[in-house]
Amino acid sequence: MNHIFRDWRRFWFRPTPSGPLGLFRIVMGLLVLVNACILFPERGVWFSEHGVLTSNEAAIYQANYTSGPRVIHLLRNAGDEWLTAFFVIFILASICMTVGLWTRPSIFLVALGLNAIHNRNPIVNTTGGDCVMLVMTIYLMLAPSDASCSLDRLWRVLKGREGRIAPRVTPWAQRIMQLQLSLVYACTFIGKVQGKAWANGTAIYYLLHLPEFYRFPTPRIFSENMLMINVMTYSALGIEMTLAWLVWVPRLRLYVLAAGVLLHLSIEYTMNIPLFSFLMIASYIPFLTQDDLTHFQNWLVRTIRLTPLRLVYDGECDFCRSALLFVRFFDVFGLVEFLDSRDPAQLALAPEVSAKDAELAAIAVSPKGRTYPGFFAFREIVRRTPAFWLLTPFLYIPGVPQAGQSVYKWVTENRSRLPVAPRYKVKA
Repeated sequence: MNHIFRDWRRFWFRPTPSGPLGLFRIVMGLLVLVNACILFPERGVWFSEHGVLTSNEAAIYQANYTSGPRVIHLLRNAGDEWLTAFFVIFILASICMTVGLWTRPSIFLVALGLNAIHNRNPIVNTTGGDCVMLVMTIYLMLAPSDASCSLDRLWRVLKGREGRIAPRVTPWAQRIMQLQLSLVYACTFIGKVQGKAWANGTAIYYLLHLPEFYRFPTPRIFSENMLMINVMTYSALGIEMTLAWLVWVPRLRLYVLAAGVLLHLSIEYTMNIPLFSFLMIASYIPFLTQDDLTHFQNWLVRTIRLTPLRLVYDGECDFCRSALLFVRFFDVFGLVEFLDSRDPAQLALAPEVSAKDAELAAIAVSPKGRTYPGFFAFREIVRRTPAFWLLTPFLYIPGVPQAGQSVYKWVTENRSRLPVAPRYKVKA
């Protein structure tokens, strides 16, 4: 019994790396943001009193077709001005949730908004995806979602409260997310096997021939061949069953999740159900471990052929050290090695750079010994930083490097007057 209790406590409360939780918050925040942007242009159609469903009609619909009390009615009898203000706040909160700024309050506002949308117009939400989005958002609000991959954590790093490695967190809320996902698939599987179409292997045929959900054409060998229909129907049931139970087997976990991804990508291809498949795939992230993320990062680095970089900087410049805190924070691949030019032992690791040159500008050195001073060092770092990949093409536009060098020169000349991280102010 002692072993059982020990394993039980470890399952819920043994600290684990916070990387998967931070990644899940980012992905779920992006999906909430996309959902909000889809609804915003037609907010009057779906949620106003002159739209497709008035508040009274929505209440009658919910009373007849869905059970349970509904307390939050922020959009009941909403006018156009309030609808606009609501969605603006909702979109801003989803952005803050994604980047991890004021993380818990922003997630609370997102959950509040999702609940209000869900309660106001049930016909907007017909796939269960909105329920997954709402429930997972509530769990993220309860979890330490800002422990990794968040601007809140960056601020704590700048203040000297945390180091480069994100802290480990108690995983009880993440475990509830995992159990919730398994429960969703278990209920789905049990409900389907009780239906004749799923039991006799023909359910997929009807799904592929629903015109209201049609998206892309399916080859006739899949949509008309009954043998293939049987295979796809029972495969879908089998995958859902494994996602309910076998996903908890460590050796099978990644294989089961991969099968689930393939299932939902096929649904996304054949059926027009906005965001549903992406929401379900995103909900697999809590099942990932930090080792899984590390292996993926290493694979990505090899695939796109990113090389390490040595960055020589002036270690007596507080502004330079403050800037490097940002670089370290966003260097998720760990490709940048930082060398203090004031330390002879470290400077010896970059013989291509002299201490005098490093006083004038930070200098990046490639594995082949090529040097990139100033703006070009910044550009090389951006190329190796996923958070800024969208910025990379802009930095190669003709004229931008020249302007960048001018800006960098101004920063170098005025660095003693520029703000520094709070941790260095305290030290000073």
